Amino acid sequence: MLPPIETVIRQVIRDLKKPAGESADFSSFDHIRKNRKAFVERCHETWKRLHHESLQRLFFFEGWLGREKIHPIGIAAEEYAEYHQAVIRRINDSIVWSVFGLRRHVVKRLCLYKKRPALLESNPDSVYTILRALNTRPMSLALWNDATSSVDIGDLMFVEDGMLPIPEFIELKSGEVNAEIVELLALDGEEHARKFEEFRAKRAKAGVAQYERVMRQHRTGEQALDLLANDRGTDPVTGLEMNVVDLDVDQSNYDSELNEVLLKALTGHSEQCELLAGCIWAYANADPNVSREQAMRKFVNLLSGRVSDEHQCSIRKPKATDRDHVAPLIWGLHHPISLPLFLRNLEIDAIASTLCGDLRFKVMLYIDWQRFATLCKNSGVSFAFVGGKVARRARCMPTNVRPSLLGGRVAQVAVEDAQMTVTDPSLVRMLFDGTTPQAVINTMIAHAQFIIREATRDGPRDPK
Repeated sequence: MLPPIETVIRQVIRDLKKPAGESADFSSFDHIRKNRKAFVERCHETWKRLHHESLQRLFFFEGWLGREKIHPIGIAAEEYAEYHQAVIRRINDSIVWSVFGLRRHVVKRLCLYKKRPALLESNPDSVYTILRALNTRPMSLALWNDATSSVDIGDLMFVEDGMLPIPEFIELKSGEVNAEIVELLALDGEEHARKFEEFRAKRAKAGVAQYERVMRQHRTGEQALDLLANDRGTDPVTGLEMNVVDLDVDQSNYDSELNEVLLKALTGHSEQCELLAGCIWAYANADPNVSREQAMRKFVNLLSGRVSDEHQCSIRKPKATDRDHVAPLIWGLHHPISLPLFLRNLEIDAIASTLCGDLRFKVMLYIDWQRFATLCKNSGVSFAFVGGKVARRARCMPTNVRPSLLGGRVAQVAVEDAQMTVTDPSLVRMLFDGTTPQAVINTMIAHAQFIIREATRDGPRDPK
């Protein structure tokens, strides 16, 4: 029997924050540099253990959900299992983020926003055998990608040497049809055409469909890795040509302010509502007698005297596709490329309580757009909500490239002649990464200035 997740979550947080432990050899960056090999080995040891334990818990909750379909207890039981699956996947996401030095752009390239399959239906015994073989050496690290919420390339992510963490992505294809497809992928020209016709005749429509699925997987994986390696190429999520540039903007965070709010609420078993980073309202309620629905209503009522009237309707009656609403902090569990809460600069008690204690479901954030506009003005740029044709055009765009709608309008920052749109990734960074709105604004300004420089020098380009 696995121990309840509540009893182990604090230790998981400690392990993720300090995977090499408390040794004096790793007490500072200078010490880590001098003892880097030992540091990497200790980190790998911790991450492999956490990954193995996470798989056991994911199997447990998959079994729970399977039984719930046959002998339902109620919606609360299903929600409980799905919630803890999301928490556990974020443990593995934390390992991925840590391996790549918390570099968001790397994690973003690995994510294709795919639905997570059931591990118990994905030949776990075979995967376990390969994981054990790949994880034998101290300097290597292999993870089962389906146990994350952020890595969608291949079945396993493998780092052969932690001193130089270059990822490999391993496809695990079993069965006769897949074996034949793998052989086809190694061929080209006339030989490929001849073998493919033999394959088509033998495997018929179902085999060709499987071949096409594998080809799509290879194509999107190659696009993502090409973009990661070369900083330019086709984005497999949007299908747009992309040029990645380093804007060298300080990405400050407001975690120390949020941490204070959470600890105040925990200490007094009370509610706290404060303005953070100039334009983000944070609410926390640690009163065990207050439900999440009651906490939401309390926060919305508090906002009624603190934000502009034009946003009150969006806050009180939010639409599913609109982003102008109150956001519970744990929604970050469902945003694959948000920085995992485990790795935020918050105290262990604050994180643990937010995930599974008195603060669970009762920490909420809201971006005050009037104050955001003030931050823009102080930075020498203007902010506006644009409706009309711009908003109607946005609603008709494919989901993967659609601008965020806020109160039914598109939010834009004007930098000289460039119009920069507030996007979902910007909202994720402000709400769930803890990035300050000022840092997001500074990034948009730097992005616009880059576009203007490139347009005057070489013609228009569209970096992301």
